[in-house]
Amino acid sequence: MKTSYSIGYDLGSSFLNDALTETKTGKKIKLIKEPSEEMDIISPQSGWAEQDPKLWWKYICLGTKRIIKETKINSKQIVSVGISYQMHGLVLIDKKGNIKHFPKNKKSFIANKIAQILLDKLLDDRNFN
Repeated sequence: MKTSYSIGYDLGSSFLNDALTETKTGKKIKLIKEPSEEMDIISPQSGWAEQDPKLWWKYICLGTKRIIKETKINSKQIVSVGISYQMHGLVLIDKKGNIKHFPKNKKSFIANKIAQILLDKLLDDRNFN
């Protein structure tokens, strides 16, 4: 049986860390960060600090492609996804890209749906191999 892997994303205010581990043993296979320099902070007013969520998605895609390429695994071997992010960092959008706001009690349900989308769509061989 082929080895299965888990991929984890930790979105901080400076970088996105991507970790690939063996699912069964938890052994670290690869840890990378994207981008190579800190992400920009947008400060439209004094005391404000924001980032462009589109950049977060860009770095998730770049990091995923990079970690698969550098480890030479097949993306179908990735069977689970973990996501952690800075406080208030989750941005939910509809099919048209419009930002959606949900009550706190629905966020864990939505996070599970996001992880399933990553497994079903983002990690498809056509995108990364």
